[in-house]
Amino acid sequence: MKLGLYEQIINGQLNSGLKQIPEECKHQEKVDSAEASRALSTYVAEHLKRKMDDICENSGDDALSNQIEYIN
Repeated sequence: MKLGLYEQIINGQLNSGLKQIPEECKHQEKVDSAEASRALSTYVAEHLKRKMDDICENSGDDALSNQIEYIN
């Protein structure tokens, strides 16, 4: 069975945490195909922002050039 969009984008750590929650306390829905591009782009944007912040914090004066290199 092919997993829905929600299951495909959850990272392993979050997925492990969700497995510990009782089923009666969860509510999951499949993402409508019309909303898929928004859901995926939001997910990617959040991860990219974290990576850019990480590069900035650890690169000193080379932060901008390292961010640009990563994006390219």
